[in-house]
Amino acid sequence: MLKKPQQDRLQDRSLIAVASVVSDMGHEWRRTNPDNSGIDGEIELIHPGGIRSAKIIRCQVKSGRSYVVSGRETQSVLPIRIETKYVRHWLSSNTPVILIYHDERGPISYWMDIVDYAQRHLEVKNSGKGTVVVSYDKELSVFDARASAALWDLVSAGLGKTRPSGLRADDAPAPSASVVTDAREVLRLNWLQVASLPTYVHTARTVLKDVRDIPESVRLRYPSVVKEGLLWTYAPPSASSDLRQYCSQWPPEPRQSDHMPDNYEIELMHECLHAKMRSAGCVRISASERKYSFDWRTTTGNKNSVKVGTLHGVRRKRLLITRGMHNDVWVYTRLAVAVGFVRAHGAIYLELDPFVGFRACRVFDREKIRTAVSSRRQNTFNLDYLRMLHFWEEYLAPDATAIVIPASSDSAADAIVVTRPSIIHAEQITGPQYDPPPAT
Repeated sequence: MLKKPQQDRLQDRSLIAVASVVSDMGHEWRRTNPDNSGIDGEIELIHPGGIRSAKIIRCQVKSGRSYVVSGRETQSVLPIRIETKYVRHWLSSNTPVILIYHDERGPISYWMDIVDYAQRHLEVKNSGKGTVVVSYDKELSVFDARASAALWDLVSAGLGKTRPSGLRADDAPAPSASVVTDAREVLRLNWLQVASLPTYVHTARTVLKDVRDIPESVRLRYPSVVKEGLLWTYAPPSASSDLRQYCSQWPPEPRQSDHMPDNYEIELMHECLHAKMRSAGCVRISASERKYSFDWRTTTGNKNSVKVGTLHGVRRKRLLITRGMHNDVWVYTRLAVAVGFVRAHGAIYLELDPFVGFRACRVFDREKIRTAVSSRRQNTFNLDYLRMLHFWEEYLAPDATAIVIPASSDSAADAIVVTRPSIIHAEQITGPQYDPPPAT
């Protein structure tokens, strides 16, 4: 007696489960004939009242524990392995493509916009291997009736919409964004994804209790952290000999950086980021928070301006610090940013949150200056915020598509690489270019 293969029966059950969810959303599922394109079916979105939208989303459905990467699944992350040839094919598609994994143990399904995911994860997009690993956030990527809103977002005509794959726009708890109302809505996240980290981290035993026991001049050259009697650094031994006097073991032991505890890794990345900001001419303006700006003394001469690219692609000078009178008080304002790394949705992001810093230069009425600060921040509208965000991207990575954060001052090969979103073109932006007011 002939039997239907187990994998075929599993595939049939997963497609039936997906079709049931699509029906609950009020949309239409159409199964396609098996071929070599990696597409199992299509979803046509249906408006309330049964009106067809002619908006099509193509789907690849996976099921079975053989796709799950052994030993890497956690309570919040589900990594699966897929063939690279399909990813390349999907990237060339002129219609949205989503990747669904159906877990029969739930039963539950997870989904992602695979094209957006590959564009944001360069190791997936540019892989030369036969297979690649993609990761679902189990909490935020559930494929059920609530995902309908995100599917509509996926087929909408708005350009520049970027969000962690699988998230509904109204569910995303993470990045703040700037929205500009024009003929079309433009949304630009202030979370920039880390594309790559140094391959190795080096550890050496030390009697130090805190990394601040090492002089800041050394830490700026070789960013490090001290945890439980070990000094951790991305800097290779050949480029970090100045650390030797603070270690009881030398040379340090190399380890794969992905074996580093998550909290240690983020702290070490912040040390590298601090060195990057200092080398870029910024000073830390908050001892308890990672907020940076430019020194108040930089108010005159060439040091008070920098030439950066604008959203329109034209390079122009921007003032870093300005001065003006408010209620008989000299008030200085300066471009500033809160910056730090965040781990979310199975990836690491660099968060940039720009703002305008304030300072009065003599004794002042605190209530008056508080009113001035609140008014200025309230009037930093979305377009202004978008332009300040772009300023910091451009300032930290002039004329480059990535922000490079060196692991040490002597080794350019080891670095944290953060991808920048694509530049928004002039026709998508209305209104004058933002710059601080001219110095008085």
